[in-house]
Amino acid sequence: MKRDRKYACKLIVVIIIAGISTPVFSSDSYTDKYGVTEGDEINSGFVFIEGKYVEPPYRISRRGLSLYVNEIIINSPIRNLGGLKFIIQGDPKTMPEDQLQRIVKRLNITREYYEKYLSENNTYLFSDTGGHRRLTPYTTAYRLPEIIKIISSDISIEEKELKLKPTNWHLSMDVGNFINNFSAPPQLDVRLKNLAQELLYIDKFGVGEIMTVDQGFLFLHGEYIDTPFSIQRKG
Repeated sequence: MKRDRKYACKLIVVIIIAGISTPVFSSDSYTDKYGVTEGDEINSGFVFIEGKYVEPPYRISRRGLSLYVNEIIINSPIRNLGGLKFIIQGDPKTMPEDQLQRIVKRLNITREYYEKYLSENNTYLFSDTGGHRRLTPYTTAYRLPEIIKIISSDISIEEKELKLKPTNWHLSMDVGNFINNFSAPPQLDVRLKNLAQELLYIDKFGVGEIMTVDQGFLFLHGEYIDTPFSIQRKG
C-alpha cells in the first residue's frame, strides 16, 4: 500500500511538471555570455522533433541556454539526471548568476546524455510543448514500427492516443501534437529493420536448427498462425 501511494505521488508530480510552461529561446540572447558547446557527429540512434523524423548524422549542441539537434531547437529540455524536471523553470532574466551557471552545467550534462544514448541506438521523441520520451534500442527496433503503423493509420486521433496509452508517452510529452505533426521517410523503415537484425547478434551466436511442429496453437500479434510451425533460434 505504501509503495502504491509513493508511486501515485511520483506520477502526480510528473504530470504537474509536464504541464509547467517554460520559456523558449528561439533566438538565444545568452549565447554571447555563455558560449557554445558543440558535440561530434553521431550516426546511430533515432530522433523525432515535434513528430518529424530527423535524418542522421546528429549533432547535439548547447548555445547559451538552449539545446539543439541538427540546428533545430529542443523546447524546454528535461534533465536526464535527477528526475523529470525542466532545466529552466522561470524567467532567466530574474535569476542570479550562480543559478544561471548551474543551468548551463545541467544543459551540458543533458547534451552529453543525448549523445551517449543516441550512440547506443536509443530513440529520442521530443515534444514541441516541452519534454521528451526515450526508447531503448530493443523498443526502437521491435515496438517503434508498430507504433508508427498506429500513428500512420486512418483511425481517429482519439483512437490513436488510446492505442498509444500503454507506452506512457502521455506522462512526459504531448502525444496529440506528436501524432498530428508526424512524418517519416521510407529510409526510416530500412534503418529500423537493420537495427532489429543487428540486435539478433547472429554473427556472435549463430543460427540454430529448424524444428517443425504440427500440433498446438499459435497467435502472433493477435493473428492466428496455422500449422505446421517452423521454429528456429537466430542469434
